[in-house]
Amino acid sequence: MRINDLFLFVLLLVGGETIAMPIVYLVIDSKFGFWRMMILVLSATAISDSVWYLLGRSIPRERFSRFPFLRKKNIEKLPAWLRTIKPWHIPISKFIYGTRIAVQIASGIQRISYPVYLLFDILGIIAWISTLFLVGTVFGRAIGRFELSPLAYQLLLGVPFLAVFLALLWLKRFLKKYQ
Repeated sequence: MRINDLFLFVLLLVGGETIAMPIVYLVIDSKFGFWRMMILVLSATAISDSVWYLLGRSIPRERFSRFPFLRKKNIEKLPAWLRTIKPWHIPISKFIYGTRIAVQIASGIQRISYPVYLLFDILGIIAWISTLFLVGTVFGRAIGRFELSPLAYQLLLGVPFLAVFLALLWLKRFLKKYQ
């Protein structure tokens, strides 16, 4: 392992997605190898996620209530799916900002067996990194073919994000209506 790879590995352990996204960009820009990126991101993220899982697994449930934000009244405010974690929630949490660490800890609290947890975690990491790479490659090639004004780029990138945001708002209302 090169010194640069070791440095990136440590950064990935601490920074997670914040560091993984620029590495994906470097791969798309042909300044970093695809498999090298996959191995670094997969190993660092799996280790980091496992630490959070083991934290949830090692602390008795009763002790979690000592934390103000984990008291019963606050736990009851959590969505039902987060209170009863299933293995398939683990890969999904990679795509929902702000849920990754909570799902890792909750997986440990729920006592999901570690081999099952690790399998679903690795599948989620691969799906997440592959999606970032695919979206970056498609947008990068599409934008590279057109000479557009800055406003056109903003629309090209902003409209899909706005559509996703509106879809999430609609989904939230839909789920609230049927819970």
